[in-house]
Amino acid sequence: MSNRKTKYLVFREDFDHRARELKTKVILVGVSATPPNRVVEVNAIWDTGATHSVITPWASDFLKLFPVDMVPIIGVNHERPETRPVSIIHVELSNSVLLQTRRVSVTEIGDGADMLIGMDIIELFGNFSFRTNSF
Repeated sequence: MSNRKTKYLVFREDFDHRARELKTKVILVGVSATPPNRVVEVNAIWDTGATHSVITPWASDFLKLFPVDMVPIIGVNHERPETRPVSIIHVELSNSVLLQTRRVSVTEIGDGADMLIGMDIIELFGNFSFRTNSF
């Protein structure tokens, strides 16, 4: 039996208001793209109800990403499964945590965000804390 403990990343974001949604800035770096790799900062929504992360077609076009796969997705914006492209990006969170080589589907998100962070990323964190200072 091993005494090794599983190591998790820690992510914390503080808000100066009562947050009605978990939205932060993230930096996206194109990986499955034609060099040089482009970089963009976007708004991201954290969604514990989403199994996989998603970026918008605008973000994909800006980063000049090409698909590495196609997957069927179902979500609030889709009444039935739709096949969407999958691309690869690096994601840098606001506390300089760099998540390398993440697969993301490309589809519309809405709500002023160009990335939806799903459980494929959230599950990497052993401590996931959003705190408001409004109390």
